[in-house]
Amino acid sequence: MTRLHRYGRRAIVIGYARTALGLSCTLLPLGVMQPALWVGVALTVGATLFLIDGARCAGRHAMKLVVDDAGIRVLGLFGVTIGWDRLRAVELAYYSTRRDRGAGWMQLVIRGPGKAIRVDSDIDGFDRIVATASRRALQLGRPFHERTRINLASLSIDVGGAAGYAPGTVVRGADGA
Repeated sequence: MTRLHRYGRRAIVIGYARTALGLSCTLLPLGVMQPALWVGVALTVGATLFLIDGARCAGRHAMKLVVDDAGIRVLGLFGVTIGWDRLRAVELAYYSTRRDRGAGWMQLVIRGPGKAIRVDSDIDGFDRIVATASRRALQLGRPFHERTRINLASLSIDVGGAAGYAPGTVVRGADGA
């Protein structure tokens, strides 16, 4: 079964809006005023960072992720294919935007020989992508890092038998740490 995944319209619009706002707040003062050298450097660095973020957003906008029985592949400017038989590791990280860890996003990294595919939780079907990749890693006997196991548990994906843990082992701190 072949599934096509893309980043949602909301995430793309927010990314472009963030870039536009950031560039207007950095480039507008540079164009209108003659700031002191250190202020000009700071604004230029800020504008550069917002341009990089905009390019990243454009890449996500154009990206298509295909998951099928043969593997996972990214269609787009920097296409990458990792066959399930070549899977080396699956890593799942949670990045919090609040001290209480109540909000944030997850990033899945699927590693193959000499390459990696990274997707954030903003992509449609993220849970299904994570479940498929982790199931394939389990079938191949690939160990999961402790952080990955905890984050998988927070998505209710059971990998208790991986990495020397007995099936049904309770993973502590399954709050997305």
